[in-house]
Amino acid sequence: MHSVRFRVLGPFEVRTVSGALLHGTRRKQRLLLASLVLQANRKVAVDELIGQLWGQRPPASALANLQSYVAQLRRLFADQAPRLETGPGSYQLHAGDEELDHLVFERLVHDGQAACAAGRLTLASQQLTAALGLWRGSRWRRTWSCPSRCGPW
Repeated sequence: MHSVRFRVLGPFEVRTVSGALLHGTRRKQRLLLASLVLQANRKVAVDELIGQLWGQRPPASALANLQSYVAQLRRLFADQAPRLETGPGSYQLHAGDEELDHLVFERLVHDGQAACAAGRLTLASQQLTAALGLWRGSRWRRTWSCPSRCGPW
């Protein structure tokens, strides 16, 4: 399933391994994808997603719109193993740890700290440098405005 990279350490983007940018065309669709990426491999309640997309006062069409955005995301990932799973009142994005740059970062930092503690300073330096290299510009610089419940980004 390692055919894309979900990148949140900098401007949010999704790229194929070959470097092609995958992106939705609608702001809320991209925000939905970002929300699912940050909670990858966990079931996210429909109500939570609606709150993240529309805040305290979602429109009457929120559920139908959410379902439409999910269908569009499924088309975006159509050539891959099933990425989006629908459950009772929830959605789940499936992604491998190596596809999620924030998890790769955490692993490299952990491994670098362990190497440092073991006195393997060259290896520690390499791993920590690789972790820092995953950062691209300002965090969430091109992330789309969202209700305050989404967080500070």
